[in-house]
Amino acid sequence: MKSRVVVGKGRVAYLAGVGSPQGNDAVGWRVVDHLESRLPSVFAAVRIGQPLRLLPLLEGCYRMWIVDACRAGQAVGTINRFEWPDARVDRGSCVSGHGIGVAEVLNLAEMLGAMPVSVVLYSLEIGPESIEPEEGLSADVAAAVHRLSDRLLEELSGYERLGPAKAYMRGAATVMA
Repeated sequence: MKSRVVVGKGRVAYLAGVGSPQGNDAVGWRVVDHLESRLPSVFAAVRIGQPLRLLPLLEGCYRMWIVDACRAGQAVGTINRFEWPDARVDRGSCVSGHGIGVAEVLNLAEMLGAMPVSVVLYSLEIGPESIEPEEGLSADVAAAVHRLSDRLLEELSGYERLGPAKAYMRGAATVMA
């Protein structure tokens, strides 16, 4: 699979999948796998193991969409969409299993003045059960990854028609419940 990853300043937008390549924690990476070749040209797709690695990307882009697994006590497969800043994320309603979480990295980026124009965070509930890494995604989580991929593709497709300069100026997309 060919990657269009360009790290550093000047990218219009990123789709960042946070997690790991194994088990249900792989939801962010699987969404990137599904969408990478179909993203508008203004996007770069990245797979991030530790949320802190988002920091240089946040500083170097105009917009970012982040996908991460969470354990927030919701039904397995529940998809949440947040536009940063959102107190529900800040209060830890979606707890990361990566040590320092996405919310902490976003707070740090704000303090450093390194935030893009907008950040959208999609979280996918993976539930309390741990799935063995060699088993891949559970059936409910895999189905939710496909739903989320379809939603994101629809949301991000509007940026291709605009081109880089207008994509930068475009406001945040509408919330999809």
